Amino acid sequence: MGLDSDTTSSVLGLYLKNNRKRHKNQTHLSVPLWFTENRRKRHKGQSEPKQPLWFTILQEAVWVIICIIIVVLVRVFILGAYEIPSESMEPTLQVGDKLIASKLQPKVSGIHRGDIVIFHDPDHWLNNGPKDDYLIKRVVGVAGDRVQADGSGPVLINGKIIDESSYIMPESDSSQKKFDVLVREGYIFVMGDNRTNSADSRFHMSDMNGGQVPVDKVEAIADVKYWPLNRIGLVRRPDQVFNGL
Repeated sequence: MGLDSDTTSSVLGLYLKNNRKRHKNQTHLSVPLWFTENRRKRHKGQSEPKQPLWFTILQEAVWVIICIIIVVLVRVFILGAYEIPSESMEPTLQVGDKLIASKLQPKVSGIHRGDIVIFHDPDHWLNNGPKDDYLIKRVVGVAGDRVQADGSGPVLINGKIIDESSYIMPESDSSQKKFDVLVREGYIFVMGDNRTNSADSRFHMSDMNGGQVPVDKVEAIADVKYWPLNRIGLVRRPDQVFNGL
């Protein structure tokens, strides 16, 4: 029995409709609610496994050791902290002032006139002094310099008078002791800023180095005063005093 055109169209439309519905259901599969909730709960309940206490302590200890090593390396090779024990560098540095000094600077950029240096006792300058054998003085002469004073007037370097009024103790002579020295290669000539109260190169000319300090005895160059708080500041080299020498 044949189908007329209206019947054929109705059957075909019904078939296409059912086919689209079936395809839609296949594309968007529904997930049971219980399955979704269980997955959510399991995910929410998951957490990182806890590390053992001993492992946490070990990690902290490693970081502490690393920090200590860094501090030690900095103190040994880069910076040093020092305290002024006497009046020999007044008024620039006073008793109890604490300094940060560069240990790299003498090796990298060298030692210059006007630097305030921390150095090891070159030949029993301290006698039976402090356990640590550090001294601190200002560099007045470097290798090749002729440093002179007549005992009542200014200091001369290479025949030129230098004006030290910006850093020596006010109302005092540059040197009350007469001397005339030629600084040898590998040495420096040092003096304290408090010229009447400083046992410096002038007073040790009879020692094995003739009062001069071997450069390899210099440990550091003063950079910063950090204590007491009211005296915090840079320790500047007075280059203008030594210009043209």
